[in-house]
This record gives sequence, C-alpha cells and structure tokens, in this order.
Amino acid sequence: LHLFDTFEGIPVSGDYDMEHVVGDFANTSLNDVVKSIPDAVFHVGVFPATMPSAIGPVAFVHVDCDQYEPATAAIDMLFPLMVMGGVMLFDDYAATSGVTKAVDDRFTAMEIRRTGRGKAYVTKESPDAR
Repeated sequence: LHLFDTFEGIPVSGDYDMEHVVGDFANTSLNDVVKSIPDAVFHVGVFPATMPSAIGPVAFVHVDCDQYEPATAAIDMLFPLMVMGGVMLFDDYAATSGVTKAVDDRFTAMEIRRTGRGKAYVTKESPDAR
C-alpha cells in the first residue's frame, strides 16, 4: 500500500479549482496516519514529485486530491501502470470542479462509471487504454 500526501494541506489551486484553497486540510497528521496504517509506504510531499521510479503494477488507485493538477498527474502517472481490470476511483468527482474536469478531460463518458455516492471510477479494460 503506497500513500501519497503532502500532510500540509492542498498545495496548489488553479483555474478549475473553485471549492478549496491552498492549505485546506492541513490538519492531517502523518504520525496519526502511520499509527493507523503502519505497514503502508508513505510518500510525503507533492505528487508527482514523490512518485518513485519503480512502482507497479497497480491494481487499485484511490484519487482524493480535490484539485485539477494533482488529479491529472495521478491519471497520467498511475493509470498506465494499472493491471487489466484495475480500478481508479475518484473521491471528489462531481464534488469539486477540478477533479471532475480532470477525469472528463482524460476519459470518455463511456469509460467513467458513477457510484451511488457521487464518486466516479474507471476500469482498465485494454492494454492500450489511455
């Protein structure tokens, strides 16, 4: 389990990001999360700068970054590493304009599936997807 987070709140805000500002969610404690999930590998800092060169294959990605730029980076960096049948879940689809735009920009409407709670996910269905 690889976890990526700044642990300093939202690091960027761009033209498509309306709901949160830089610094929101800065109250997350790395120590508390490490205590809760001690076997996880933590990559502290701004993604994708914290992406290790050797990671993968990936079966599941939970994208919870609230902003357009980090969501786009997660799709571009991690989706190609996914195994066939792998799932990428977007926590803030339909909740934040930046994530909604990032997903809509990178996937077709037919690829995007919605959950009953407003989230969205895509499944890697072919080796050359994306």
